[in-house]
Formats: sequence, structure tokens, C-alpha cells
Amino acid sequence: MKSLKSAVKAFAATTFISLSAVPAHSAVIELALVLDGSGSIGQSDFDLQTQAYQNIFSSGTFYDDFVVGADQLYVSSWQFSATTQKEQDWFLINDNASAAAFGATFADIDYMQGWTNTADAISMVAGDILSNNIDGDELVMDISTDGVPCVSGSCPQNYAISVGEATSAASNGIVVNAIGVGSGIDVNYLDAITQPSNGFYTTATDFSAFETALAGKLFREINDPPTSVSEPATLSLFGLGLAGLVVTRRRKA
Repeated sequence: MKSLKSAVKAFAATTFISLSAVPAHSAVIELALVLDGSGSIGQSDFDLQTQAYQNIFSSGTFYDDFVVGADQLYVSSWQFSATTQKEQDWFLINDNASAAAFGATFADIDYMQGWTNTADAISMVAGDILSNNIDGDELVMDISTDGVPCVSGSCPQNYAISVGEATSAASNGIVVNAIGVGSGIDVNYLDAITQPSNGFYTTATDFSAFETALAGKLFREINDPPTSVSEPATLSLFGLGLAGLVVTRRRKA
């Protein structure tokens, strides 16, 4: 059975966040980063997407800025289009250097193009999270997308299948979060795949704004944020008005 571990973190509203002021605790976080590589994105925007991940993780201060106390952060990266492939296997980030090394791997990701098979991505990534032998306390899947699921013209069918896969992932203790980019997104769909696990979604107007939205989203995911309310894309890493957040962590069955 899943065991639950809770802690309270207090942050002063509209002030600079000092992670060193947060009481030390230890948790194992598994975060799968799932990138949309469908044809609708295009090469230039796909490059902006991968560059955003590289910039954030390779900032030189990622571990200090994002990881709390003695937490262990395991990350992996994936890309999906008509099919899904793992780009980087599970990688332990335990200092700024390891974060930068993980960030550098995004430069090696080749754009797949093709359909948007979100259902396959959720299913494949969830299976990997549950079988990777890491035994994390918090299991998170982070999906980026510029539209809605569509495979071989069967868009409504794949929409429903992907919601079913997200619901199945939730039943296994995996939180599904999402970030929608551009004018082709459907916030009702983003809500449908994130709510079964009490996850959340953010949006960005385009891939030029993606990095800012992604940074705030990653901070929230790694620092055990509330997961019942969707956040705007303009989340800031500093001055977040978070007070008395109750943290609930999930452990694998």
C-alpha cells in the first residue's frame, strides 16, 4: 500500500524565496519530462522547447534553486509523436554539476515529427516509472504539448484513450501535470488528464514564453506544491505567495 508522508512549508508572500530557510527533510522525487515532438510544433519551436529545458537545468544553480534540503531528484526525458521514445534514462540530480549534465542531454534530442499520440506517451512513461526500481516518494509525469491527441485522424478516440491512461496512472500513484503551449491547446483536455491525479497544468502563449512557464512549473513540482488548482504561465520563481502549504507525498505500492 502507498504510504503518505506530510510536512508543512511556510513561505512569506511577495518575498524572495530562500530554500535554505526551509526545514531539511528527505524525499525521493521521480520526475519524467515528456516532450511533444509532433509535426505541428515545427523544428524551430521544438528547438526552443529543448533549449528551455537545457537553460533551466544547466543554469549552474539549478540544484540550489530548485531542490529542497536532502531531497533526491531523479529525472528522465521522453519525446512523443506517433510513438514514444525515452531520450534520457533516469538520472540522479544531487548537485549543480549533475543538473548541468542532465541539461546538456537535451541538445542531443532529434525532432521526431508525426502525430500526437499522448495516450501512448502516458502509458509508456507510467509503466517505466512503476518499474524503474527507484521507489520514489513522489511520482510525477510532466507533459508538454501544443495541441490535442490525434493519431491517424482518430482525434476524439485518442483524446478519450489518453484521459483513460491518465486515470490509470493516477490509480497507481502517479501525478500527471501538463504545460500547454500556443493557440492550439484545449484547456478542457489539459484539465481532463491532470485532474484524476489532482495534478495541475500551466500554459504559455508560445514557445518563446515556454521557458518562463516551465521554470515556475518545475519549481512547483519539485517542491511539493498544492495540486488542485491550475497555475498561469507567468509563475515566478521568486516572490511566490505560498503560505502554509501542506505537502503530501506518494510512495509506490
